[in-house]
Amino acid sequence: MYSLRLFGGTSLEGPSGPLTGRVVQHRQFAVLALLAAARGTGCSRDKLVGYLWPESEEERARHLLSDSLYHLRRSLGEDSLVTSREYVRLNTEVVECDLIAFLEALEREDPESAVALYCGPFLDGFYAEGSLEFAHWVESERQKLADQYADAIESLAVRAEEAGDFLGSSNWWRRLARHDPYNSRAVLRLMQALAAAGDRGNALQLAQEHVEFLTEELELEPPPELLALVERLKHETAEADVAGRTPGLEVPTPRPIADDRIRAVSSPSARRARPKGKRTLALAASLTLVAVLLIALGRALSPSGSAERVSIAVLPFENLTGNPESDYLAAGFHEEVISQLAKLGDVRVIARTSVLRYRDNPTDLRTVAEELDVDHVLEASIRAEGERMRITVQLIDPVRNDHVWTENYDHAARAMLDVQLDVARQVAERLRAEITPGERARIEARPTESQEAYDYYLRGLTFESNYEFVKAEQMYSRAVAIDSTFALALARLGYISAHLYFVRGDYRFEERLTRAKEAIDRALELDPDLFEAHISEHYYYFAAFRDYETAFESLERARALRPSDAEVYRRLGLMTRRMGRFEEAMEYLLQALELSPRYRSLLINAATTAIWMRDFPAAESFLDRGLDVSPDDSGVLQWQALLYVNWGDTTRAGQAYGEYLEVANRTVPEATTTFWRAVWRTLHENFRPVLRQHTLTTFGGDSLSYYYLKALSYLTTGERDLFRAYCDSGRVVEEVRLQALAPSKRLPADLLRRPGANGRGERARDGRATDRPRLP
Repeated sequence: MYSLRLFGGTSLEGPSGPLTGRVVQHRQFAVLALLAAARGTGCSRDKLVGYLWPESEEERARHLLSDSLYHLRRSLGEDSLVTSREYVRLNTEVVECDLIAFLEALEREDPESAVALYCGPFLDGFYAEGSLEFAHWVESERQKLADQYADAIESLAVRAEEAGDFLGSSNWWRRLARHDPYNSRAVLRLMQALAAAGDRGNALQLAQEHVEFLTEELELEPPPELLALVERLKHETAEADVAGRTPGLEVPTPRPIADDRIRAVSSPSARRARPKGKRTLALAASLTLVAVLLIALGRALSPSGSAERVSIAVLPFENLTGNPESDYLAAGFHEEVISQLAKLGDVRVIARTSVLRYRDNPTDLRTVAEELDVDHVLEASIRAEGERMRITVQLIDPVRNDHVWTENYDHAARAMLDVQLDVARQVAERLRAEITPGERARIEARPTESQEAYDYYLRGLTFESNYEFVKAEQMYSRAVAIDSTFALALARLGYISAHLYFVRGDYRFEERLTRAKEAIDRALELDPDLFEAHISEHYYYFAAFRDYETAFESLERARALRPSDAEVYRRLGLMTRRMGRFEEAMEYLLQALELSPRYRSLLINAATTAIWMRDFPAAESFLDRGLDVSPDDSGVLQWQALLYVNWGDTTRAGQAYGEYLEVANRTVPEATTTFWRAVWRTLHENFRPVLRQHTLTTFGGDSLSYYYLKALSYLTTGERDLFRAYCDSGRVVEEVRLQALAPSKRLPADLLRRPGANGRGERARDGRATDRPRLP
């Protein structure tokens, strides 16, 4: 099969690659173009001669045509052309052509396929010397095909509008405006689609660029309807800013509500002294949207709806061996006991992330119980001596300071798995939890019969918790190599392989993605009810394909299996947030906080969600709690500064950045803080000297940070149009970077999480920002 390309240039390829020689000379190519345009009817020999050899005598012209047809047949095969005494036709079973496919797509009313085939003007840059008639024909065909392409784009844009997909519609209108920059109607429809999608900033910038193009380049007056839309959008944007909400994002008006749980999220102990300002006063008068969600959640204090569920915190297990190489035993044992207990729907188990802080910060058990709001605390220690292992476990009622259950296990090291399962059973019985037959079967099931494989699995868990993902992948692989039916290890292997593909930027390593899918599928085949396998399946579809709907379904299956797992609710929150369902996302995050109230990353997740909902007092409450959990945490301080930038309080933003720098200067390399020092100066000093001192070179070529700094500087001076413009420039940089990492477009450019653009972090849409010019 041969491939003839006539859009956006010309090419002719065969099974072995591009063809060369006489077959691709201009006259032969011109013959192919005429035959392709004629499609099934073919061309008469008189027509071919008239277009290509109009100045030659008839006999010589027919001889030249026969010679061209001979060379075409010689290169493409005898069957490539169907000829008769008077007509010549291209055999599309031998030679496929983008022009023919384009016209066929239009005939079957498939404009999307037609648009995908149009890669540029017809016969772009092609010229057949000495044939004015052919040149006129090409120009006529080129314009006709360009018009058909424009009509196809418009039909797709209108179809998207009718479906309520204004983001998709704006993409099509933008493509049409790029195809025909003189088309003010296309620009006007693009502005309307952007405004309907809530992106007024880009709509206004687009209008400014088009007006400048018309007036300066063409000396034309812009259409009055376009100018009228500009004025309307400016008015609506000003009203939205006054109302304190994002244009295009409907957020219910907060109402004053008193609720104990909002106070629990931002406890008085979490409050730090801050300068009094207009936003501080707003805390007393403003009512948060999150409070409304908390009222609803107050009716059911737990995901299962029971207010009487027993609760437990499993503190990090202590390694008494004296050998750091045995730390993985204590860490892995600790994580697996939590995992086993979390299978019980009648028990609220505090997530591992909330209890880890007590590993290096010994705290009396009564305080632990109060901070985590639990009834019981489980402690354990492990001492390995040669082939023996001694494990001491204590279940404690911290209020009464009473040992509910104590057990000493003295077993061979290979019996570690048996001890773990027995601890889970004993604790469940002592807590008097209602255990269903299915739950009992799950906590008593042995994940593997190989202690060696299980040992590698525990090592993998420890490496993973320490962010040593490559080593974790190696440990899980060894576990699976020893026991190919070890579903739990397969699930973790699939997860960590997908994670490395996503986080480390190994997008070109298709074998890693294939390995992840094979491991997850095998785990689900071995155990369809394996919680960890459904979590891994969720992450695979999220990280590799951004298939949010499928990933969400996997999470729902995981939640059904383990309704008390905080990580499930956190992931559900982040997933629904990615899907634009912010209120639902916040509800999931609050449920996660019920189960893991001192999870630092979860508090940041809740804060960022509140920022996007423009519920700034609630975001401040979550971050205050984060600082209570992790004092002088540079990450929390950064988000706090970003909160105040979004809130419009640059004074407190500057003070928060100052606090961040105090901490960061002690803990991170100086080069890492260069950008944030520049931000701090921008918020405190006249920005122009700062911009003169800090160039792209200052940031090591990091143009994204540079554009962000310029945007922030214009925000401090109230020049919102320039602020939005530089945010868009930064978004362009990020899109280009992400697309370069994912040439297969498996990973489209996603959210550019820079604050303030149009009142929220803007969505960097695939292919929608890269066509705008970047500012200097």
